Amino acid sequence: MEPVSIVAAALGLTGSAWTICEQTYRLINGIRGAPAHVARIAGDLQALCSVLWTLHAALAVEEEKQIIGAIPTQMAENLQDLLRNCMGVFLEIQKVVQPFTTAQGTARRGPWKMFTWERYKKDEILLLQNALGSYKLTLNIACSSLTL
Repeated sequence: MEPVSIVAAALGLTGSAWTICEQTYRLINGIRGAPAHVARIAGDLQALCSVLWTLHAALAVEEEKQIIGAIPTQMAENLQDLLRNCMGVFLEIQKVVQPFTTAQGTARRGPWKMFTWERYKKDEILLLQNALGSYKLTLNIACSSLTL
């Protein structure tokens, strides 16, 4: 694959990742009465959306330049893998949280739901939150190296 098309693919994936991140942020941020650790993930998602937007803008500039080799091919390919992993985490967060919310956007608070959440899902959300932090840091570094 040519370097220009690799950058274009990374640009497309960045846009898709940003869209899914924004959807996940709106879902989490819209849950009224969510447990604290769920509410905290909204801040992480918002920050990651910002990083993705910055990355998207930087890749768009690089694509416009159309300078072959401006972005190392390996870096663009690694970005694609990282973005796919990010999208997987966003979708996993949606999947974990969805059963614990009502159609009106409130947290389901029944004793069984709360027990199930605390027993089985709290740790899962914390692991996903840690993954988000790692991805945010790595993408931030990528943004920095692109804008030097």
